[in-house]
Amino acid sequence: MQSTEGQRDGAIVIVVIAVIFFAISCLSSQFPSQVNNIPFGDKSSGPVIAEISGTAGLNGIFYVPDKARVCDLLAAAGIGNTEAFDEHTLNRRLSTGEAVVIESYGRLRIQQMNNENKVALGIPIDINKASVDDLMIINGIGEKTA
Repeated sequence: MQSTEGQRDGAIVIVVIAVIFFAISCLSSQFPSQVNNIPFGDKSSGPVIAEISGTAGLNGIFYVPDKARVCDLLAAAGIGNTEAFDEHTLNRRLSTGEAVVIESYGRLRIQQMNNENKVALGIPIDINKASVDDLMIINGIGEKTA
């Protein structure tokens, strides 16, 4: 079977395109993606979402791995010197929706995140303890329903 010159040129173009796609896919796996995630941890490992606030100046919300302790959260925030803090509190496990407050005299206090942050992050809130303003943050709930 004899192929025409146009068929041969078309086959060459298809092979060149296939080689280019293969090269691009190989090169793209060599470079890390530039996705900016919340610090420390990935969402796929079932993370705990916790907040740091207070006088440390490193306030924020962090994803930390399951079974993370308060000291792991502090390390994620860049607080390396934890000698001033109570050892019992440092080794306490965190759960989603908790906030660690660093007080001015070196004491750690663990409390719940505010409801605005919980709603924004998709964390359930306790409707029995929520204020009218907290409930109105939820999409579809007005003042009468709240």
